[in-house]
Amino acid sequence: MLATTLGSVRADCGGMKPTPTSRHTLGVDYHATSERIRYDDLSSAVREAADVALGSPVVRADLPVTSGFTNAYAGRVLLRNGRQAFLKAAGPETPFPVTSLGREAQVLEALGQAITAVPMIGSGSSSDGGRVLALEWVEGHLPGLPWTVDEIALVRSGCEQVAEVPSGALAALAPGRVVDDLLEDQRLRDALTDGMKLPGSLDLLPPWLPVRLDEVVALAGDTDALRVSDQDAHLNHFDLRPDNLLIGRGAGEVTDRAYVLDWNWVTLGRAWCDWVSVLPTMQAQGHDLDELLGSTSLSRTADPHDLDVWLAVLAVYMMVCCEDEPPLGATMALRHHQRYYARVFLDSLATHRGWL
Repeated sequence: MLATTLGSVRADCGGMKPTPTSRHTLGVDYHATSERIRYDDLSSAVREAADVALGSPVVRADLPVTSGFTNAYAGRVLLRNGRQAFLKAAGPETPFPVTSLGREAQVLEALGQAITAVPMIGSGSSSDGGRVLALEWVEGHLPGLPWTVDEIALVRSGCEQVAEVPSGALAALAPGRVVDDLLEDQRLRDALTDGMKLPGSLDLLPPWLPVRLDEVVALAGDTDALRVSDQDAHLNHFDLRPDNLLIGRGAGEVTDRAYVLDWNWVTLGRAWCDWVSVLPTMQAQGHDLDELLGSTSLSRTADPHDLDVWLAVLAVYMMVCCEDEPPLGATMALRHHQRYYARVFLDSLATHRGWL
């Protein structure tokens, strides 16, 4: 889900030079968060499965991208038939990426052109228990470094398109609901039930937090405000962050659009959840929160209290996770990212409630 951010991989051009981003992301360089294996480190069984999914053998594989938070391979490959593609691949020694790639393949197969995803070429399992996912190659870049007006417009359009997907189209995927998926985490349930302590270090967290912590937790605890009926349930990507977005154009496209990556956390919820989840990073760079909320029908008429609950529950989740050891196969950058995200969600909450 959005707060977990374990399976992030890129489908961008690879030729884009990393640039210093601390002034935009409080020290989180999203071009350098992963420690990925190389293509040659994959087992022969996984490489064979990749050739089948790609439809042609790999003749050259680029170094893996350096964004994301896992060590699975993710990079551009050149095929014998002359085609370029983007390959995600993981062996059985990394069970989370294996599961995630399987789920993403299910979503892409079920929803096809209905979502703003990079088109899938193929997918499959290897004989040793690994998993591969082959995507079309898209030239592009990661947005938000810094956020431009054009990038914001493209992401907004992408969120609107995702929210329009009929919930019935997800029937075969048996998705959960936003609230239930969030509350699967014991740490979050404990915090909302028993209260929470501040993280041991307030590094990156807002200075006003200690005096408002109980109020933030109380807001987050009103999760019923986020529940929706079957009639009002909308598709949520549920992991929408700048490094799960690609601004670019595929083959034959003449203008850029926002591709949404990593579709392994889909769920059902309010139409505005994805859009609002990406706004705090925009506000952190000086974009006006009220203007962003008012710029689309997704959030223009949303209940202000419901928006506050969403911002609060995600901020609390980030805080209860940010000091744990990362899961097996994930990098420590995940926790720094979550601390930064706690900060921007809290700042957006404070702005929206008039605390600042």
